[in-house]
Amino acid sequence: METSKSGHRAYSIIQASLIVLSMIFPLPVSGGFIPGNEISDLQATEDNIDVGRKMIVLFKQRMERNDLLQLRNQGIQIRKTFNTIPAVAVHMTTSQIQMFSRLRRVQKIYEDLPMHILLDDSVGQIGADLVHTQGIDGSGVKVCIVDSGVDDSHSALKTLIREYDFVNGDSNATDDNGHGTHVAGIVASTNGTYTGVAKGASLMAAKVMNANGSGYSSDVIAGIEWCVLNGADVINMSLGGGMYPGSCDDEPVAQASNAAVDAGVSVFASSGNNGRTNYILAPACASKVISVGAVNDNDSRASYSNGSPELDIVAPGTYIASTYPGGLFAEMSGTSMASPHAAGVAALLLDADPTLNTSQIRTVMRSTAVDLGSIGFDSLYGYGRIDANAAVQFVLGGGGGGTEPPATQDVVFSDIFQESLFSKWNTSGWSIETPAEFQVPDHISGNTVAHADRCTTSCSITMKDPVDLSQFESASLSFWRFVDRSLDAGEYLEVEAFNGSTWKTLVYWTNNEGDDDIWHQEAINLAPEFLVNSFKLRFKSQESSSLEEVEVDDVIIKGSQPGNNPPTANAGDDQTLRDADGNGREQVTLDGLGSNDDDTIVSYEWKEGSNVLGSDPILSVSIPVGMHTITLTVEDDEGETDTDGVLVLVEDNQPPVADAGDDQATSDGDGDGYETVTLDATGSSDPDGTIVQYEWHLGPQNLLGVGPIIQTTLAPGGYVVTLHVIDNGGSISFDNVHIEIKNNQPPTADAGDNQALSDGDGDGNVQVTLDGTGSTDDGEIVSYLWKEGSTILGSGAILVLDMTSGTHVVELTVTDNNSQFDNDTVTIEILPNERPIADAGEDKTISDDDGNGTADIALDGSQSTDSDGVIASYEWLEGTTLLGADETLTVPFSVGQHTVTLTVEDNAGATDSVSILVEVTDNKSPLANAGPDQELEDSDNDGSETVTLDGTLSFDPDGSIISYEWKEGSIVLGTHSIITASLSIGEHVITLNVADNGGDSHEDDITVLVSPGETEPQEPTSFSDDFQNGLGNWINGGTIFWADTAPAEEQVPGSTVSNRVAHAQECRTACTLTMRDPIDLSTATTATFSFWRFVDRSIDNGEYLRAEGFDGNGWNTLFYWTNRSGDDDSWHEESLNLPTQYFHDAFRVRFVTQENSRIEEVEIDDVSIVSN
Repeated sequence: METSKSGHRAYSIIQASLIVLSMIFPLPVSGGFIPGNEISDLQATEDNIDVGRKMIVLFKQRMERNDLLQLRNQGIQIRKTFNTIPAVAVHMTTSQIQMFSRLRRVQKIYEDLPMHILLDDSVGQIGADLVHTQGIDGSGVKVCIVDSGVDDSHSALKTLIREYDFVNGDSNATDDNGHGTHVAGIVASTNGTYTGVAKGASLMAAKVMNANGSGYSSDVIAGIEWCVLNGADVINMSLGGGMYPGSCDDEPVAQASNAAVDAGVSVFASSGNNGRTNYILAPACASKVISVGAVNDNDSRASYSNGSPELDIVAPGTYIASTYPGGLFAEMSGTSMASPHAAGVAALLLDADPTLNTSQIRTVMRSTAVDLGSIGFDSLYGYGRIDANAAVQFVLGGGGGGTEPPATQDVVFSDIFQESLFSKWNTSGWSIETPAEFQVPDHISGNTVAHADRCTTSCSITMKDPVDLSQFESASLSFWRFVDRSLDAGEYLEVEAFNGSTWKTLVYWTNNEGDDDIWHQEAINLAPEFLVNSFKLRFKSQESSSLEEVEVDDVIIKGSQPGNNPPTANAGDDQTLRDADGNGREQVTLDGLGSNDDDTIVSYEWKEGSNVLGSDPILSVSIPVGMHTITLTVEDDEGETDTDGVLVLVEDNQPPVADAGDDQATSDGDGDGYETVTLDATGSSDPDGTIVQYEWHLGPQNLLGVGPIIQTTLAPGGYVVTLHVIDNGGSISFDNVHIEIKNNQPPTADAGDNQALSDGDGDGNVQVTLDGTGSTDDGEIVSYLWKEGSTILGSGAILVLDMTSGTHVVELTVTDNNSQFDNDTVTIEILPNERPIADAGEDKTISDDDGNGTADIALDGSQSTDSDGVIASYEWLEGTTLLGADETLTVPFSVGQHTVTLTVEDNAGATDSVSILVEVTDNKSPLANAGPDQELEDSDNDGSETVTLDGTLSFDPDGSIISYEWKEGSIVLGTHSIITASLSIGEHVITLNVADNGGDSHEDDITVLVSPGETEPQEPTSFSDDFQNGLGNWINGGTIFWADTAPAEEQVPGSTVSNRVAHAQECRTACTLTMRDPIDLSTATTATFSFWRFVDRSIDNGEYLRAEGFDGNGWNTLFYWTNRSGDDDSWHEESLNLPTQYFHDAFRVRFVTQENSRIEEVEIDDVSIVSN
């Protein structure tokens, strides 16, 4: 439920079927207002009958389609229909107004009266600029301006996101008056100088006023509905009409506004510019709308601002500078300017906490407003002037919602030491003095303080009387103090507090604390232990000379209590009742137990107007027929109140609905001249009570009986019987039932349908059922007689008997209880037995797929039929050989053709035969398919390649392949349908052999060619050493090693004197010189090994020089010399083309020598290996 003005709750006019809409509210023009008039105040004269006046018809309940049809059938033009209230805007003549005002479904008809708009740093005045510095500017919040439109081309109003013109019926809400643009700028102007309250909010514009500032209530209602439908969060209406001292929830615009709040939209409206102190305009007077009055820049009430108990808050409204059409800025005054200030604050609150609901927004804005005028709420300022920064901080600090009221503080003790020190304190060594050196800040020169000096032992002042802090939730202490900078160690000022049993130090100062001969204001939150009923305070000091002093001033103790939450009244849901007993009144139960308070509700008061109905939480009261607005006011233990309303509609007693049942037609079945008829009224009902009497009348004088069900006897003929039903409210209703009673009629015989039956068993007889139950009579059939010719076959409605083959005509005679009779015949034909029809199925061909010489074949005679009996036996023969006697069977047949005969016999012994041909063919060999030939390349040059062999295209025409075998020659490569195999370079013939389940096999060959892979050309590999850098490329072996020296005797041809060679001497056992690192000749096509060598001529037999090469497996001699070879102590160049056995990746050479004396030596130089 919503909270209304003055802390009261709104009447709950929420039930759609009961919302009233028909008062049109004019708004001020030329300093005045046109009051709204209800139709009951109009004089119905011929003078004011014209082509039609603009009116609003308000229905009691939800509008039905028939309501619109009824208006149109009377020639009434329908101008608008609404979604939130059960009303329609129309053109009506005076006579039509009078006629429709009397209709029971119409609550009231209102005139659609004209409405009019209501006419430096206000952002700073309400603290919105401080909110902007916190990054809160209304972003993401949509504010809908219901006014004269908005200039969407204005540079400061670029946040307009949606607009509609209800005056001209288009989507361009151009402002041709200026008022709406000014209002929009107050909310959301982005101009740096004239900044809006919620400069980041998005704007929507519903144009409901024309260029003259005039419009109609119906357009305002349509504008409100449009705002809600298009997702507005806040609606501002700086317009209004009428004068209302209190809530105006019955009026159309107010109802639409309240409905918008119920939909979750906060609605703000101007209070009006008439300067009245006890009246405001609609829709500001609606209980759920936040009504806004105006103050000037010094927070004084603007003289023009209306006030009343329904006023919520006030905001700046005098000389407000804002946007104006044409890219301009202008000053305007009025409550029209105040309302958008408040709407802007609502946008700031929703930016700070999007979860706030409409009730919380109103509570926060009220509770944080700056109180003006009388303390608390008053009718001139409401709850005070809005404070945007306080409201936002309240929300940010309140955990979302910000609905808790602020705490209250009470001053429980204060002393500014302007009186005698001894009035409130017990003193020891302290006195009242003017400040010794410096004044207390902001105090006048004559200020006096509590002063202490020369306290060589402790001096103190102690509160005489304790104060009670036990009643508070928290308490605080504040005071000013001065501590002389010359205080020595051990000299101090100490503040102590008494917790009921012990004195405890609160704070302690000496000059060691860094004081600087100035006054300091101290504030201390007292710990919970001091919240006792005997709290005391004392100041203690000690100083040794007059130059050392302490002073204290302005001692204040405050206690704080959390603010009281007012109760929440809940009068329950709206109710619709009927005067069931027709006495003009109905008993209604009012339930206020849904009301709640955070403490205790101490009283309930139910009222209708000024009439007190009762004071119980649940109240039963009798109220007369009509619409009643009943209020519940609840009060809590703190004296706070809240009010809620409930709408109770008591409708007139509704008449019952008579139902005499369906019309009846019967006959005098027994022919006695009368028939008994049952009359049933149990289908009758009463929508709002009970039926207390039923009467059945035959004409005005003949009462047939009373009661919901009666029986009466009537002679043949036609009758109209009238049912009278009367309910507990005395209302009566009628219904007629037509009764027709015919004279007795003879029966109608029905011997049933003709029958054709077969002698299925061939015994010459068939059982037949004769059925006469289709015969009818208006009374009762008492006998059935069946005859064939003159032979009586039997009696009874159903007769079962045997009949022989042939055609029989049977006659049925039926007689009724009035001895009247009727005849009918039926023809029965008994046919001889029909032979059965044998069906052995189709001829069959099957293969001996397993190769065993036979195959199983299923024989099926189930399609054989017998039209007039049943097949009793089946016989399967091949020639004279009995294969079986079942309807279906499976028989093995050898390879070849077989004629099989099926003979069937029916239950009468008749037979039929049919033959089929069965053929078993030899097993067929499978067909192997090894796939296409393949050509592959050795992709990694490893001498082989992996190939995939696929035999899945092999098949067996009459069985299945059970094995696969892939072979190359005699080597089995695999036994699956698909295999992979590694094949070396060359051509391979692969054979696939497949075998089927019949033992037959078949082969297929495939050729696979594996070609060598392409190789990239290799760079020639070489080696050379001229021994100019020593023997680092060689491994030296033997007991005496090779050395690098200058040539012993001769230079190597072409070399310089400084040339160095490898030299060996006195190698009595073999000395070796081996290449340290091998070279790669694996890719070489040719290779040459060359060097220079010197062999001493004096080498004896067995002494030598040998050059060897490594072929991958061992060392082989490439060259061999002794002096016996004819050497002549000179250098020789040797060269050899290496054989291919040395073309591998680890080729090396070595030199081996042996000499026995010092003068026998060998030398090597310019070793070279070159490959291509």
